Order: sequence, then C-alpha cells, then structure tokens
Amino acid sequence: TTAMTVMFPRRKRSFALVSGSEGSSLKLTFSVFTPSINCPPALVSLPPNVNSFLIRQLSFLPPLKELTSRRLVSTPSCQSVSYSNTTPLTVMSGHGSYLTSYTRDDNSGAVSVSYTNYLDTRNNVPSIGHSNPVLAQAVSQQMNLVNTNTRYLHPSFEALKSKLQSTLPPLPPGDTWKVVLTNSGSESNDLALRVASSRNGPKATLVTTEHGYHGHTELLIKASPYKLKKLGASGPDEGTRWLRAPLVRGRDGAEDFLRDVDVTMKGLRRPTVIYEIGMSVAGCVIPPEGYLSRLEERGREADG
Repeated sequence: TTAMTVMFPRRKRSFALVSGSEGSSLKLTFSVFTPSINCPPALVSLPPNVNSFLIRQLSFLPPLKELTSRRLVSTPSCQSVSYSNTTPLTVMSGHGSYLTSYTRDDNSGAVSVSYTNYLDTRNNVPSIGHSNPVLAQAVSQQMNLVNTNTRYLHPSFEALKSKLQSTLPPLPPGDTWKVVLTNSGSESNDLALRVASSRNGPKATLVTTEHGYHGHTELLIKASPYKLKKLGASGPDEGTRWLRAPLVRGRDGAEDFLRDVDVTMKGLRRPTVIYEIGMSVAGCVIPPEGYLSRLEERGREADG
C-alpha cells in the first residue's frame, strides 16, 4: 500500500480563544491522543504557531463539506484529494515533520475551529521540514530584492551550482558537470528524458519499472506504468519495456529480480533507463542489494 500520513485516535479536550478579523472570535480547540498509544510528544495536544496571518485565513474557512464541494467543482478529478474516501484533511499549517489540519463548525453563531497534528509521512514537497525558519527568512530576504528567471547573471546562482557539483563524483579530465535548476520533479524528469533522447535517439527503447511514476507531463506519463494502467494499458507499448517492481520479501527473491533485469535489457541498443528510487506509489519498494548496480551495468553494456 502507498505510504500514508500517520493518524491516531483522538478526543477533544480544551480550547483557546483568539481575536479574529472585524471583531469576531475563533474558538481553537485542540485534540489529545489516547494514552494507550505511544506517539511523539509533538502529536500530543501541542498547538500550532497561531499568528495573525493564520487567524485571517481561518476566519474564511468554510465547513468541511462546503470546502470539499467547492474543490470538486473547481478542480479536475486528475488532481485528487487525499483521504477523500474518508475525511479529507484541511492542512493550513505545518512545522518540522508535522502537519496541522483544521475543521470549522458553526454553533450558536460562534465560529469553532478544531485542529489536529499529524505526523507527515506522505507529503513529497518540503525536504527540510515544514515552516523551516532558515528557509523562510532566506526566501523573504530574496523576495524583497528580486525574483526573476535564470537568464541573467547572479553570483548566488553560480555558488549554488558549485556546491551541487562538489557532491558529484569526479569526471575524466576535460569533462564538466552541467547543472540546470528546475522547480519540480516532473520538470526534472522531463528534461532528463529529453537529454537522453538527444544522445540515444528519439527511437531508443525506454526501460521503466512496473508501477513506477515519474511525473505528469505527456512524456513522463508514457514512462509511468502507474499512470498508464489507470488509462487502461495492460502492458508496455512498442518501444518500451517494463521491469518487474523489485518487491522482495525478506531475503528471498532477490535473484529473481536480478535475472529480470538481465532478461529485460537483453538485446537492447542505446536504451534510455528511468528508475524511481523508493517507488512511493508502489508502496515504497526499496530495490534489493545489487539491483541498481546490475541495472546500470546492463545499461552501460548496451551503450545506454
């Protein structure tokens, strides 16, 4: 199963009153988790950082059913809502490894907003934690100067690329790592496939992994069996080969998947190989020891 946000049983315990906009008030209730569950302290009734900006947003928070209905009307179904089959989360703040979901209930003319903290094991956007103060300050300072594209020169741009290059393995004399900054995984993977196509040729066989997902551009959907199966595909198209997802139980079965790499890559000439490390949508499939090195070896043997 796909990794999900950890959710614990809870009970309402107390509330705090804060001033809202235009003289109104918001009642912020918080949740306490049952003592029978051993969970991190941050999940136990710790309130979020309630500031004036959050309060202003909460003052416009509609009831959950209304917000869900508006989302379904204004947003295409391809942009799904997590936990829509149970209770969607209205996430409006976060801190570190935790997200906070808010729910509004109107009782006797008063606005009551309850919130619950969740351990975030699913969100794939921030890699250094939610509301990271160092990042927030750096972004704020830069936005107060300029926000533009990379067509112009900037010393910080070159410094960042140098730091990234220093983490990569050395190249033969005369070769240099080139760095292109992108703003999403889809953009990065789409660029990677276009670079590979310019080297291997537009008709090069594409090797991907069953259940793999690489992004939502047209090029990446064709490389993502996870998406193709949802569109009715039963197997790879001509010019594409699918590796079996290396789902190994314990120590058994690793050799079968290594042989699958040999069989899938056999007879190929200059293939393009794309692999999703961790395979999150397939259930966080971690390849067995030696799998990626075997895949790289077979790809280089085929001049891919």
